[in-house]
Amino acid sequence: MKIYLHIGTENTGTTSIQKFFLLNRKELKKQGIYYPNIDESNHVSLTLFASNNFDRISGLIPFQFSNKKFNKDTYKNNIETKLSTEISKLSKNIHTIIFSNEHCSSRLLDVDEMSILKGLLEKISNEIKIVVYIKRQDELLLSQYNTYVKSGGTDNKAEYINYCYDSNNPNYYNNWVTLNKWASIFGKENLIIRVFDKPKLLKGSIIHDFLDLLNIKTNDRYVFPEPQNKSFDNLTIEFLRNFNKHIPLYTVNGVNHDRYNIDEILASFSEKKYKTTNPLRLNQFYTSFEESNKLVAKAYFNRDVLFDETNLYKYSPEEEKSQEITIDEAFKIFSKIWISGVDHNGKGLNKMLHSKIFIYMKLCLRFIYRLFK
Repeated sequence: MKIYLHIGTENTGTTSIQKFFLLNRKELKKQGIYYPNIDESNHVSLTLFASNNFDRISGLIPFQFSNKKFNKDTYKNNIETKLSTEISKLSKNIHTIIFSNEHCSSRLLDVDEMSILKGLLEKISNEIKIVVYIKRQDELLLSQYNTYVKSGGTDNKAEYINYCYDSNNPNYYNNWVTLNKWASIFGKENLIIRVFDKPKLLKGSIIHDFLDLLNIKTNDRYVFPEPQNKSFDNLTIEFLRNFNKHIPLYTVNGVNHDRYNIDEILASFSEKKYKTTNPLRLNQFYTSFEESNKLVAKAYFNRDVLFDETNLYKYSPEEEKSQEITIDEAFKIFSKIWISGVDHNGKGLNKMLHSKIFIYMKLCLRFIYRLFK
């Protein structure tokens, strides 16, 4: 039996991959491929099991636990027992087991933690392959910023870039550090590394690329999910960032239900193109990893250049534009929310006024008023 452990990295389509395996568990099982049930889709239990640093995993602890109630030893024993029981019930036709959790690459920073994870997996099989997609650092940072704002963040992009420069996590952007640590525990020959570059993925799809990587043949019975966690365009993400300031994601009582599903509303009309601001700062960020990228390219790909650099942001300082949203731009988005709430089948505004969309309208007007008063 062979194990494939997909460790991310973050913001490389991991949610789409996990959604695919969740939707197709039964069909894959018929082909001898098993996606464990220890977690619904994202095997975060593996990271929680192996981590020795509570601060790095506190945000990942399942909602049924509070930080005070979470007991690491008890949790580890439960996960080990649950996984062992699940695997012992597998039929003999199962030849491949796939785990996926992007937090393995971002939260497990010490080789001792990776060794703990290896010990858990070796109780199932000694044949373990590590699958990892890596992304150009400036593009990764932009994807991160989108995620940050969608999670309630309020810092602007310049502030966020400065924060990332000062980050005390040496693994997150330095692929040389990350890959070498995993190679030291699982063996360099057991690392399967791909560059995440959408135009160069098989069929332009991370799911098709991942399946091809594992030699899994597709068929008509598979269900392919829509792309997950799409990035917002500049205007929409800036609108949401300011929205977060005035109508925060969390209050003292927990999740702010006044927001409803504002992310879904904005995603429905966000433009596909994502033109960056702060291009020179992003260039500086990317080039700070120039040497480590060269080392990865040579050691793991036997080439001189790791990432495609044809679309690097090459603008002059004069082209730097303010990130502040204007009142005209704010109302442009507000008008789209308004239009999305109108019933075009005859009920018109009357029905809209009794819908959640009308509540969004009031929230957005309150936000715009606070933003520009």
